[in-house]
Amino acid sequence: GLARRTRLAPGAVRLSRGSRIKPVNPKRKAERYAVAFGDKSAWIREMACGICFAPAPSDPHHVKTRGAGGTSADLVPLCRRCHREGHAIGWVGFKVELRMLAAELEARWNGKGSE
Repeated sequence: GLARRTRLAPGAVRLSRGSRIKPVNPKRKAERYAVAFGDKSAWIREMACGICFAPAPSDPHHVKTRGAGGTSADLVPLCRRCHREGHAIGWVGFKVELRMLAAELEARWNGKGSE
């Protein structure tokens, strides 16, 4: 039979069967997780959904994705249903409201220690 060849994108490297994916540095992963979620995520989980106001527990959702540089400052509480629906159909309809909620929660979180 004919061997099937696939074209690689410019600069791409063909992986052999014996090649290994570089393992994740656990310390770096923990540091990145702390920046992305931190203690604030536990606080967010205790809140009602920011869209439908379903009672806690909520999923912490990053309004600005982690890949785009989102941190714990971008977290909002969403119930599981709203979180899944938002990812499935898109966030365009309520993006502004979620950003405003994230900013308000960040201000409350930062003022939390002085209460």
